[in-house]
Amino acid sequence: EEEEEDEEEEEKKDDGTGPERGGNPHRPLWKRTTWKLGRALLESSRAARASGDTVRALALAHESAIHSLLADDLETSLSNPTLHSWRDGIHAYLRALTGRTEEEALHLHAERRRERGGTRSPYPGTRHRNEEIEQLDATVKVGTMSICDVNERLADRCAEEHEDITPKMMRTGIMGLFAGRGTT
Repeated sequence: EEEEEDEEEEEKKDDGTGPERGGNPHRPLWKRTTWKLGRALLESSRAARASGDTVRALALAHESAIHSLLADDLETSLSNPTLHSWRDGIHAYLRALTGRTEEEALHLHAERRRERGGTRSPYPGTRHRNEEIEQLDATVKVGTMSICDVNERLADRCAEEHEDITPKMMRTGIMGLFAGRGTT
């Protein structure tokens, strides 16, 4: 048993997950797994709802919402019945956009480390290139959406919640969020 613990400690030092390192060197793998799980949970929720098990359906939908937001999966987040408000939509979009930006930066950093690595064993955080690219491909649409695209996607949610808010007011609010300042 003691030998197993020593081996685990040695592995942690080798892959950069020891206490002297920061971050998750397996983040791309985690992100893709979380993405797929969020989608699978939403499908299971729909199946449970169709079979009449509303309690299970709601629980699965909440789990899916958590996984979808963590994985920056905008499409699954916006189609989740538990994330139905305009604020939920804005949160999902901004989370996905922030996540996309983080993934781009981490991918560039990992690529540079892979180039420097040569024949040495991989640097921590550089072992999951395929998952990095898969995540970037899956979120490419988020990085190209304009304020008008977001406004259009969320217009129905806003109309349902706030009948007195005009599309122009909503667009102004979204622009304020994107600019990093609130509007009054």
